[in-house]
Order: sequence, then C-alpha cells, then structure tokens
Amino acid sequence: MTPTNCENYLRDVLGELLESARAAKADYLAAKAQGMTTDDLAFKAGSAQSYYKVIALLVDQLTAFGLDRQRVGLTADLDIDQLLL
Repeated sequence: MTPTNCENYLRDVLGELLESARAAKADYLAAKAQGMTTDDLAFKAGSAQSYYKVIALLVDQLTAFGLDRQRVGLTADLDIDQLLL
C-alpha cells in the first residue's frame, strides 16, 4: 500500500466514523429529549461513546506517528471532545 493509498483509506474511514458518531450522538440526544427509558438511553450513550473512543484513538495515533491530520481530512482545530461528547 502506498502512502497516498493509506491517506485515502484513513480519510474515508475517519469520515465515515465521524458521520456515524454524529448520528449516534444525535440519536442519543433525541432519545433523551423524548424521555426514553434508562436502559435504552444507556445503550445509545454507550454506542456514541464507542465511536468517540475509536476516533480519539485514531487521532492520537496520527499525532504519535507524526502524521498531518489535514492530509487525512481532519482540520487542525477539530476538537473531538467538543464534537462527540
């Protein structure tokens, strides 16, 4: 796999994960606003948190390996905590 292919792969995967994470967070917030049961809310919160953990790990690894976040489609000022928590 070439460096360009790796960057394209990461760009696609991170984009899909961010989209899914935003949807999971919105689903949780909607369920909370509707007064869903505690068990259902806990499941939806766990789903959203799982996306956060995976994305945070990938972003941390980009930093650890000295890879430019912008080359994989992430803006330099992207705040994962603010976006997903």
